[in-house]
Amino acid sequence: TQPERGDTDDYFFKRLHRIYGRYKREGVRKEDRDYELELLKDTMRVTEHIKTWESLFRALGSITDPSERARTCEILAGIKDRNSHKKLLQASLTLPKDEKKQVLSSVAAIYPRVAWKFFKDNYDVYFKVFGNDQFKMAILIEVVVQHLSTTKEYDDVQNFFKMHDAGTGAEAVKQGLETIATNIKWKDLFHHNYKKYAFAFARGKSY
Repeated sequence: TQPERGDTDDYFFKRLHRIYGRYKREGVRKEDRDYELELLKDTMRVTEHIKTWESLFRALGSITDPSERARTCEILAGIKDRNSHKKLLQASLTLPKDEKKQVLSSVAAIYPRVAWKFFKDNYDVYFKVFGNDQFKMAILIEVVVQHLSTTKEYDDVQNFFKMHDAGTGAEAVKQGLETIATNIKWKDLFHHNYKKYAFAFARGKSY
């Protein structure tokens, strides 16, 4: 059952820890725990209750188990609110390497421009952590650019990496630009077909 707007602000915090607690104490199967966490993430996304998000966000620093913290970040990233995502991205800079990547990836899937701008603004931090990692720098670049879909964004990515060393992610930049180019083509094709359909519908013809 989804909470109402008037529910207490610590609803998600209590529910999250109840799930984690059952998993540890009662030996709940990992598959069942993950299912409950997915339901919680969907609830957060549907209610978009900022106060409960804030409550869970404040609790993030007290979660010491890496897997629980990672899943909590995933749940926090589920809300569609730009300001919340910016706060989560900023907080992620103090988290371990894999969680930095996960938060950036989760936000990029919903607000790709927000994630890309944050990545650029904090590139020195990311490069220091990932720049010499053969695989993770490439993955980081891939997740942060793969949802971009405009010519302006394509040019921005291209120009940014002309001015900044991509480290071990140089090949990922090339592949990322190819992905953005594909996204642009698909978006243009969609708009073209939509216009054709709308024109045909307006004239009373089937498409």
